[in-house]
Amino acid sequence: MHFTLATTALLTTLITGTLSASVDPYCTKAPCQWQHNQAANVDVCSCNTPPTPQSLFLAAFYSNPGYSGNAYKGYGQSKQCQNLPQGVNQAVESMQINTTATPSCWIYTAPDCVGTYAIVDKNNVAQMQGTYKDSVESYICDPLPPKGSS
Repeated sequence: MHFTLATTALLTTLITGTLSASVDPYCTKAPCQWQHNQAANVDVCSCNTPPTPQSLFLAAFYSNPGYSGNAYKGYGQSKQCQNLPQGVNQAVESMQINTTATPSCWIYTAPDCVGTYAIVDKNNVAQMQGTYKDSVESYICDPLPPKGSS
């Protein structure tokens, strides 16, 4: 799982040489660490090993409404619970699923995909509300239906 850091954080780094906690909520806890992508000239927070050939890009979680701000990309297998890293789980304001990999994802307010949940489908969530605002802890995505089925 990884995400790219927003432009404001890059500007903060250029001006001050460091990232402030207010701009850097996602990459402050293990196993996450900052890496610089030379080709794209952006800092990337890597929260585990790079996606494997078996893992799918399932969903993106954003720190601001309207699919903006820091974007955390969730990789994994459908039907497997994924816990969001510390920091990310306290700053989810919007979410998009990757409809080429899953028809829907279930988001939970507790780790390990237990407790209160909501289902996010192709319509996505432009702005988290109520219980889910800044408190999505884990998610699990449904598999795509077999080809040829409707």
